[in-house]
Amino acid sequence: MSVAVSADGRWLASGSWDYTVRLLDLKQPDAVPQIIGSHDGKVFAVAFDPTSQMLVSASQDRTLKLWRDFKDRERPPEILTGHGDGVSSAAFCVGGRWLASGSWGQDPTVRPWDLQNQNESGTITGRALWKHEGSVTSVAFDGTGQRLASSSDDGKIKLLELTTVEDDWDAIVLGKQIEPRILDGHSARVWSVEFSPDSHFLASGSDDRSVRIWDLGNPKANPKIIEEHNFWVGSVAFSSDGQKLASADYDKTIRIWDMNYLNEPSIILRGHDQSVTSVAFTPEGYLVSGSYDNTIRYWIVDTGILADMICDRVLRNLTRKEWQWFMGPDISYEVTCPTCVPEKADDDELALTMALEKPVQEFREKLAGLLSGQLAFLKFIEDRAARQQDTAEEDLARIFHRPKGDAGTYYRLETLRRLGFLKRTQAGHGPGTIRYGLSDKYQDYLNQVKKYFGHETNY
Repeated sequence: MSVAVSADGRWLASGSWDYTVRLLDLKQPDAVPQIIGSHDGKVFAVAFDPTSQMLVSASQDRTLKLWRDFKDRERPPEILTGHGDGVSSAAFCVGGRWLASGSWGQDPTVRPWDLQNQNESGTITGRALWKHEGSVTSVAFDGTGQRLASSSDDGKIKLLELTTVEDDWDAIVLGKQIEPRILDGHSARVWSVEFSPDSHFLASGSDDRSVRIWDLGNPKANPKIIEEHNFWVGSVAFSSDGQKLASADYDKTIRIWDMNYLNEPSIILRGHDQSVTSVAFTPEGYLVSGSYDNTIRYWIVDTGILADMICDRVLRNLTRKEWQWFMGPDISYEVTCPTCVPEKADDDELALTMALEKPVQEFREKLAGLLSGQLAFLKFIEDRAARQQDTAEEDLARIFHRPKGDAGTYYRLETLRRLGFLKRTQAGHGPGTIRYGLSDKYQDYLNQVKKYFGHETNY
């Protein structure tokens, strides 16, 4: 449900529905995640303090667990109680003295905790700072400690802005009432809020399928609205340099925007098999993601890092053919290794590259929408066509263990024909007798690709 990376980039923490909190040493290539603690319910959030010393987890069991030194496995965590429902989120303030948490519907409150003060029984208490009209989904401090934001099922973001850190927080804990500013604009539940490293912007992700970027230096300005997602946006995160913004989608994808070019399309990362619930950047620019598919993935999203890896491994620039193959037609060729001699391409190759751009894009878009069964049919017919043979509907039914005249076989073939991949070569006079071949357009496309790449297409 949640992933977090320590400020020094060494540690990765995760919280899960299996009730556990796990820790991984990212500087040890052969390390495996270790369980450092567990709750009596699902773990919804984990967070490191800015000194990379403390770790906190928030759980369905209504508690937070605080490790003062998570590297000291002999020292048990402190248990923070006070919320009247499951704790959905937690965040440390700069300096590590203050912790904030948010809770679910029966207790939709945001609570600050003073980690330096304990009551007579030796426990830390936190009073409710404000309430939402629905469950609190996320809390975040900015880099100065003077701002605290929370998001909620009620579609609103509440933002507390202080003039000083220590004096104001001391006064708040003693009962001083401060009304938060309300950022209203999302039309559905807001899942996540995150401040940019320079504290100038606040990003939010929502069930309304949008990411909004609020300019905190200009309260009257409307937020930048990005509407590229296909489903709920469950998590947002800034890179440590503030140049990239990542968002996690319940459609199994992650999107990354360049903050300097927010009007440009995002980079889309695919790989998870289920909804992506949490994303976090490392200081080096890598991205970590957690998903309902029970995995954590580690992404290289910095093109500079990728270029360095290419140069280290192949000791040369990519050729234009290799660039076209790996990067696609919509990204212009670039020199990946500045210290190497650029690979050159003759005029014929460049002309063919340009001619391929539109067919390649159309082909990829159509392939992306095909089902596995349709792809299997298409590959079988392609193999037959290579031997100058048409394919009868009856042949496919037999090969794929379906009865003669099966409606499902006919439906798949006709769908491929309507999409432009196939043509009927013989109408037939009954179930199983219709014959199909590759369409002229598709055959021409295959010939171009094979000529250009020098090998068979690979699904």
